Amino acid sequence: MLRLVTTSRRLASRGFTLIELLVVLVIIGILASLALPSFVEFVRKGRRADAVAALTLIQQTQERWRANNARYSSTLSALNLSDTTASGYYTLAITGDAAGFSASATAAGVQQSDGVCKVITLTLANGSTTYGSTDSAGVVDSSLNNRCWAK
Repeated sequence: MLRLVTTSRRLASRGFTLIELLVVLVIIGILASLALPSFVEFVRKGRRADAVAALTLIQQTQERWRANNARYSSTLSALNLSDTTASGYYTLAITGDAAGFSASATAAGVQQSDGVCKVITLTLANGSTTYGSTDSAGVVDSSLNNRCWAK
């Protein structure tokens, strides 16, 4: 008889109760709600590298163009470049004249939700290069520590 009692206690103590499972689900939900915004921002920051690479390519191509012409190009087609970045997260535009050029990468598609670096710019004027950006509110950041241009 003693053997039946210990066996039935073992069977009754197996597994988790519903309350224990709900507590675990609540903890997982809290951790996910804390981690998800950081992860999304990390992904956006990684996609900014697409714009930086494209603007750097434009700068190099413009210098090659300028070596053969009396001015910088004002169109991407003259430089044989696409108007979107390689991954398609940004659309590109340039303006140019004899003294310099300005290139911009504007967030497109899923990257449009990037409120910090909506437009990333590179400007060359009179031999001086300026790196800048504009956030979703239209505030321009051309400071030395511009966070859109990770160096």
